[in-house]
Amino acid sequence: MKGKRCIKQFLNRFILLRNIHLQKRLMTYFSLLTILPLYIVASTTYKSAEKTIKQNASLYSSAKLQQAINSVDLYVENADNIVQSLYFNNNLIQLINDSTKSEYDRSISMVEVQELLKSYIYPAKYISELYIIDTQNNVFASDRVSSEGLIKDQWYQEFRDGDSKQEILSTHDVGGYFSKTGSLDTKVITILRKFTNIETKELIGVVGIDVNYSYICDIFEDDGSDDMTMTILCTDQGEVVYGQNTVEAGTILDKSRYQQVFDTPSGSYMQKIGQETYFVVFTTSEKMNWKLIQLIPTSSLFSEVKDIKLNTFFIGLLCIFFSMLLSVGASYSICVPIKKLRNEMAKVEKGDLDVHMDQFGKDEIGELSKSFNRMIEKLSASIWKIYENENAKKQIELNMLQQQINPHFLFNTLDSINWMARMQNAQNIATIITSLVKLLQASTYTNSDFVTIRDEIENVKNYIVIQKFRYGSKFDVIYDVEEDMKDNYTLKLILQPLVENAIYHGLEDKEEGGIITIGGRVREKSIQLYVEDNGKGIEQEKINQIFLEHNKESNRYSSIGISNTAKRIKLYYGENYGLEIMRIEQGGTRILITIPIRSTEREKLDTKLDQTE
Repeated sequence: MKGKRCIKQFLNRFILLRNIHLQKRLMTYFSLLTILPLYIVASTTYKSAEKTIKQNASLYSSAKLQQAINSVDLYVENADNIVQSLYFNNNLIQLINDSTKSEYDRSISMVEVQELLKSYIYPAKYISELYIIDTQNNVFASDRVSSEGLIKDQWYQEFRDGDSKQEILSTHDVGGYFSKTGSLDTKVITILRKFTNIETKELIGVVGIDVNYSYICDIFEDDGSDDMTMTILCTDQGEVVYGQNTVEAGTILDKSRYQQVFDTPSGSYMQKIGQETYFVVFTTSEKMNWKLIQLIPTSSLFSEVKDIKLNTFFIGLLCIFFSMLLSVGASYSICVPIKKLRNEMAKVEKGDLDVHMDQFGKDEIGELSKSFNRMIEKLSASIWKIYENENAKKQIELNMLQQQINPHFLFNTLDSINWMARMQNAQNIATIITSLVKLLQASTYTNSDFVTIRDEIENVKNYIVIQKFRYGSKFDVIYDVEEDMKDNYTLKLILQPLVENAIYHGLEDKEEGGIITIGGRVREKSIQLYVEDNGKGIEQEKINQIFLEHNKESNRYSSIGISNTAKRIKLYYGENYGLEIMRIEQGGTRILITIPIRSTEREKLDTKLDQTE
């Protein structure tokens, strides 16, 4: 239970914002409904753009690198084909062999071999030098080459003395042996092969061909990359063949830093180098197993994404600004009528019913304003009706009090007459006076407005005793009241005016044989009491008159009359109860009273509430 209460408090305070004013709550919700979707859309768009750019950059760079490495392969492959073609030139082999006969033969051979080698490389402008070193360390070259400088180079000696039949040397400087007139480019990539006679399998020497480094540079420097992008061509051992910016040819890469590059043939990934994060794309040469790597700074790669992010930010600010304006307007249009309604309700709480709500449109708040106005109208009407009913009730009570002229004095006088009648043996007079005293006591000395039906019947019987003394055998009374209902409560003296009416009006033309029936029965949730006579019957015009005017005959005991009795019933029990007068077809009149079932006197306090339900 405590956990549920804590969750409920959390929801009310931080999610539903129950503790802040409605206007601020609406503005908060409107702002969140703008900012959150905007943030989600912007983030999704940014991530999607970043992912797309990565994919496109990877595809584009991979294709570009593959094209570049293919160009390098083509240069190397063509150069190697030139070298291999020397194996089938018997004239070349013969010239090299003849060079060992004499100094003269060697001079002739060198000139002829030089011309021959020139013819091989003449169409290939990217070839810097083609040379052959025989087993006697004689150098035959397409151009002037320092033989002493060449044969002393460590790379040559290692290859000559090694078991490898072919080797491709990465970028190196040939300034020590290359003496081509006017050339400033001394960097080359060299392909070395053991030169043998394919027929005799005899070793002739070592043949080498130098690929001009500048042509390799042209491949990578014309690829359209920006100044921040680094392109690296290296051997499978990490020796740099070509490098841009901070990476120079001839240096050795830290393979642990580029572990993924050397472990897989191709791919792309993100890597932080120093203070900069790079998008690394790489591929592998099919001919030489060299690695071509391109490092693209993310600051350059995602510059367009940053522009999107910046534009989204400013657009978001504009959206938030207009959203705030709309939220202020919307919350104002909602909260102002509610505040007005709250102020009007506060006036009603203080008792001021002279209020009216202007209708703000036809929405729910407008309907609420209309309902409030209708409620105030009904409340005012109800209060005015209660006021009128109370006035009517007080007037009826005043009329009753006006009939009680010094009842104490009257009782003492009647009591003296009663004792005088008994002393003179006038028993009839004593009986009448006793009944009159009881009737007067019931009407004056009972503080409550309610009596049991049993007591009400007893009051009627006392009234009948008095009237029988006057009219003799002109009428008889029949009592037909269910015994089970006699302990329920009713208004006092509501039957006596009806019996009086039956005697004075219903039976006024009868000399004898008149019958008055007083009955009662329970019907569902109500009690029905009736007084019926067998007289001439009442006319409809008379019935209408009874309900329009008070009975003004003040010389009778009950001057309240039928009309006042009907009013008393409605005042105490409500509009659903009352009195009904009907003419009987066989002759006579029935007056029917309908009241609610009340087993205790206190229940009368709840009658009006029952009416509203």
